[in-house]
Amino acid sequence: MAHKSLSKTKHNSVKDALPRHYHVIAEIAGWIGAISLLSGYLLISNHIIKSDEPAYHLLNLIGAGGLIVIALTKKLYQSILVNIVWMIVAVAALVGLVS
Repeated sequence: MAHKSLSKTKHNSVKDALPRHYHVIAEIAGWIGAISLLSGYLLISNHIIKSDEPAYHLLNLIGAGGLIVIALTKKLYQSILVNIVWMIVAVAALVGLVS
């Protein structure tokens, strides 16, 4: 019985408070976000798309959003801040392209 009490620990994190399926969704969102940001960087670095094309800014917007989702579950506040700014820049660029 003492062995069981030693193996049990309490975690006060967002991860423990959320249902398991949310974690799976958050992980998927995080991977989609990472792939989106890296794809945008790869495409622009290889001159496949240009920085004034909506596709580039949409990849940044989707990427930052996905990374925010996973960062929220892991309480990574620095990453959340950076990606919120990244999203604001992407939205501003998209608005500038349409107007």
